Amino acid sequence: MKTYIVVIILGLTLMTGAQAQQKLPMRITVEKHQESNRDTLQKARAVNTGGCRTMHYAKVTQTSQEVTLDIKLMNMTGKQAKDLTVRYYVIARDIATRNLSICGRGEQTLDFNPMETKILTTEPVSFERRDTKFVTGTVKTPNRMIGSEYHGIIVQVFQGGATPVASLYEPISLDQQLPKLQNPRAN
Repeated sequence: MKTYIVVIILGLTLMTGAQAQQKLPMRITVEKHQESNRDTLQKARAVNTGGCRTMHYAKVTQTSQEVTLDIKLMNMTGKQAKDLTVRYYVIARDIATRNLSICGRGEQTLDFNPMETKILTTEPVSFERRDTKFVTGTVKTPNRMIGSEYHGIIVQVFQGGATPVASLYEPISLDQQLPKLQNPRAN
């Protein structure tokens, strides 16, 4: 009876060891750096044109944002990891339609020593939005916003260029979105 338990435990240990070799223990974190500018293009005001007619002008603001991300990768094993390809995708969200799109991407091949940390800095990605708000009077034209804003990032690590070993989806809902984002016409 004891030998059967030892054989079963040994078999389970070998199976989990094989699965652990497929996935590389790697810690991935992302730090976001951004610079924002906000300009008022037109101030809201109401102008009396005579009689009982009043013209209302909207407040128009334009915001530009430049985002750079530091992707920190740490090899959590005691072994060297060679020929790792790191791919990242910066995701934007359209303000009016709420659709997602890839607005920045990159790829780099790295080698890691045991317990080594490397930082990969993305290219700066720009986002712009324009807000039109009517703040005075009763106006039939609704407030509107156009442009895009930062939504998240996807980081994937591949060994040998094809085998996925680690990934980060920020926010986690992007996990299911990547195939749709890479081929938007297929959907």
